[in-house]
Amino acid sequence: MMTTRRPVKPLTGRKVLVWFLGFFLIVFGANFTMSWFAITTFSGVETKDAYVKGRDYNVEIARAEEQKALGWTIAVETQNLSKDEVFLVLTIKNEAGGPLDAMEIEGLLVRSVHDGIDQKIAFASLGDGKYAGASQLPLQGKWQLQATVKDAAGQERKIIHDILVRS
Repeated sequence: MMTTRRPVKPLTGRKVLVWFLGFFLIVFGANFTMSWFAITTFSGVETKDAYVKGRDYNVEIARAEEQKALGWTIAVETQNLSKDEVFLVLTIKNEAGGPLDAMEIEGLLVRSVHDGIDQKIAFASLGDGKYAGASQLPLQGKWQLQATVKDAAGQERKIIHDILVRS
């Protein structure tokens, strides 16, 4: 039994052009699709006034050194009360290890991957340098506590602490 071979079609300029154009159409189509998804799903703005904050970064470093010189230590304890509620206790001590009372604390819980769901948290004094606050959070996951602690003399310390909220 003889097998018949099909005749081989010659490679013409038209075939090369079609393959060449087809390849680049696929590449451009994939690039366009990825670009479209990237642009429509993330605004790109992570920090408002990034230029000004970058320009003033040395001022922030100096403030951090001033805060460090205060000698305050701030410990953060986290307790998940439910799948969407978190209870925080800040313990604030001076350089000698004594409790710091009569402090004013402004707190904000920030979810870095979602805009517009940041939650303010109010802290109440429990005495002995402890301050407590609770907050209902719309989502579980990683949050960041950004707080400013001020004493009666106006000295302040900023803290940033990561919190994991889960059920």
